[in-house]
Amino acid sequence: MSRVAVNTVLKATLSVLAARAVGFSADEVSGYPSKRVGPVAEALVQEGLLYRSKPMHRGVRYFANEALATAFVSAQTEKPAKTLLSPRTRATWAKDAPMNITADTKFTRAPSPPTGVFRSNTYSR
Repeated sequence: MSRVAVNTVLKATLSVLAARAVGFSADEVSGYPSKRVGPVAEALVQEGLLYRSKPMHRGVRYFANEALATAFVSAQTEKPAKTLLSPRTRATWAKDAPMNITADTKFTRAPSPPTGVFRSNTYSR
C-alpha cells in the first residue's frame, strides 16, 4: 500500500470526529469526498492515531480508541425494541370525537383545480 499524504486540516477534523461516542465513517465527513477520507483514515489507523471497527454488517467506523469502538459496537448489537405501531395504526381518538380547535389551529384550503384538468396526482375527477 502506498503512503498517503495526510492533509493536516483533514487529519485534525478526523481526530475530532473520532473522539465522539459514535466515531465517524468516511461518508459522514462533510467537505471532503469519501474516496479521499477513507485512505487518509486508514493511514491514521496505520500510524496508531485511530482505531478501526466494523459494527455488524455495516461499513467501517473509526474511533479515537478501542474503548469507544467497543462501546459503540455493544450498543449496536442490542436488538431494538419492537414497536406496536404499524403503517395501518389507527388514531387513538374515536371517529365521532369533537375536533380540538385552538387559537393556533390553521385551516388550509386548496384552490380549485385549473380548467381542463380532469385527472392528476393532486386533482381527481
